[in-house]
Amino acid sequence: CKIKALRAKTNTYIKTPVRGEEPVFVVTGRKEDVARAKREILSAAEHFSQIRASRKCGAAPPPPAGAPG
Repeated sequence: CKIKALRAKTNTYIKTPVRGEEPVFVVTGRKEDVARAKREILSAAEHFSQIRASRKCGAAPPPPAGAPG
């Protein structure tokens, strides 16, 4: 559902990777829209990588940006 929202938000077509294959997204659209979608996908990938790494270390994941604390 997040990809569907990102497609609408950035006015792009985003082909998602199939399970078990390389995690490669294909983004089609206007150059500036593709760049925006790419930034958001990379940001989400980094976020989930940090969560995965913190779980391996046994630490709690960092709070989301803007969260009180």
